Amino acid sequence: MNTFQILNNQEEICYALKEFLKCFPGLPERVKSLEKYTVKLSESAYVAVMKEDGKNVGFCCYYANDKETLTGYISLIGIKNAYQRSGKGKKLLDYISEKCRESGMTKLKLEVDADNEKAIAFYKKNGFQTIGKAREESYYMEIDL
Repeated sequence: MNTFQILNNQEEICYALKEFLKCFPGLPERVKSLEKYTVKLSESAYVAVMKEDGKNVGFCCYYANDKETLTGYISLIGIKNAYQRSGKGKKLLDYISEKCRESGMTKLKLEVDADNEKAIAFYKKNGFQTIGKAREESYYMEIDL
């Protein structure tokens, strides 16, 4: 059985993010400072870990505060390798979708690297559609909630 633990402060978020860094290659280079990034997350985002038998198996970070477009945004979502292909990624997406709906969001959006075929296939399988390029090397994908 999976449970979710919301992380409320910078220390908890930083610790969990470091535990899941293998799920997010390139993140340290993109954000420059994990500590500063976790400050931003603790102030503006929702961050949670998925637990199974007391172990952290999944991690997510999302925003559900755009009251103009009513679009939630997934910043980070990852499942540890040992737990992939077990349905946990879908459970994590379902959790985020439900929380975004509860916050009044009507869409959910994310950015994915164009060469991350595994992630693109996963998102498509779960109803996301590519809506355009985010950057030269990435796409935006979106789903109606």
